[in-house]
Amino acid sequence: MVQEVYPNVVLLEFQFTNSKLVPPSAQRVERNEPKLVEKRQKNGIASGEHGKGELVTVKEFVKQLFGLGYKPADLHFYVKDSDKARGSSKSSFVLVINFTKNGAVVGLQREDVKILTQLIDKDAWGYIHQFFNPNGIMSIHCLRRIPDEGNQPEVGEYIFEPDETEAGCVYEKVAQA
Repeated sequence: MVQEVYPNVVLLEFQFTNSKLVPPSAQRVERNEPKLVEKRQKNGIASGEHGKGELVTVKEFVKQLFGLGYKPADLHFYVKDSDKARGSSKSSFVLVINFTKNGAVVGLQREDVKILTQLIDKDAWGYIHQFFNPNGIMSIHCLRRIPDEGNQPEVGEYIFEPDETEAGCVYEKVAQA
């Protein structure tokens, strides 16, 4: 029997350089990339399948998550140091919303909702990278923020739809409007 399979956890990540876009309730976490890679390898977690979209918003994607019963269970951020080798002179903030079907819903303040509405509903993203990892975690990385451009006609919507296969789930990369 063919069955749609959805991830256990969806991490929606926004990367930007403006520290004012970090919601007040988001907790800062430290992230040690070399140790994280080592831990993944030790646990047999590969980098996962990779997809990419360009110039989209995530408004419809977030609506889909809520419609499938996902709720935001955690809100945190970490700081990535500047990468001069790649032409970046500023540190980046990576805001992560952890969506799950089980567990407590994170409490959000009015200012948190205002900032998240900006990132989800109003901004466009130059690039979206999708990773569906074998540990049941799907990660969506939103990069190159384009402020207040989400309603422009050339901007598409990022969505995901499961492909009904025996092996599990393959997600759509991008659906352009």
